[in-house]
Amino acid sequence: MSALGAGVAKVFEARCLSCHGPEKQKGRFRIDQRESLLNGGASGVAAVVPGDPARSGLFRMILLPAAHEEVKPPAGKEPLSDSEILAVFRWIQAGAP
Repeated sequence: MSALGAGVAKVFEARCLSCHGPEKQKGRFRIDQRESLLNGGASGVAAVVPGDPARSGLFRMILLPAAHEEVKPPAGKEPLSDSEILAVFRWIQAGAP
């Protein structure tokens, strides 16, 4: 795993796996499986489009305003920090290695 991938894995583990991991899959989406990242969950929108953060549903959702109903993480949970968002951006931009 690349250094970028390792950094994003830490973000996903700390911030996303409780709702999108092996035990629970909100929206039929698992963030810990590459196939799910590329194909998306129930929405059918690709969560990650390697090399293209702007077309990646996951990246768009973490940038939504806190009051938006689709923001991730959801209301009541702390939003991702700027450094966590940047790590996800760089990882996707690098092709999601």
